[in-house]
Amino acid sequence: MLNISNTLSAARICAVPIQLHFAFSGQKTVFLVLLMLVLFSDAIDGFIARKMGQESAIGSRMDSLGDFVTYVSLPICMWGLWPELIRQEMVYLLLSGLSTLVPALVGYCRFHRPIALHTWSAKLSAVLLGVSLLLMIILDMRWPFRVVTPIICFAGLETLAVTLVLPTYRENVPSLIHALAIRRDDAANTS
Repeated sequence: MLNISNTLSAARICAVPIQLHFAFSGQKTVFLVLLMLVLFSDAIDGFIARKMGQESAIGSRMDSLGDFVTYVSLPICMWGLWPELIRQEMVYLLLSGLSTLVPALVGYCRFHRPIALHTWSAKLSAVLLGVSLLLMIILDMRWPFRVVTPIICFAGLETLAVTLVLPTYRENVPSLIHALAIRRDDAANTS
């Protein structure tokens, strides 16, 4: 479906190789401008989809894929531009990265497709991660990223728990409480 929110998600996916190019050719300013556009589009695509009645399964999956490729490629891009920063913040970056990768891999193994849960904690952590990374890169403020890392880890653990609790594949499950309710309802309907 071609609409504004799906176009924004597709643009985020397509931006990854461009960001990698700018990162490894040392073009910090262009990279940062593109990163800000990518993060802004991530923040508004779901809002636009809801407001314009453009919510769809494909849009949900594209948004999740856009999030995944963006947040997995960011440390690689940062390594190209700020290797010392990566070395100094390695523990926090690894925790954040694993909190994204592990639930995605478990979800794929469990349901044989990428998950698109969009939990509230994942949405919050994505916004906080984006802001904290920009503060760290632009202003060399590291404490916001360090404070946000446990929130990112919690979001990853909740995504993992939701994935393991759901009886069948679902999209857009706001929280573990919702997943438990879905499981309970499914069990009651099959009894």
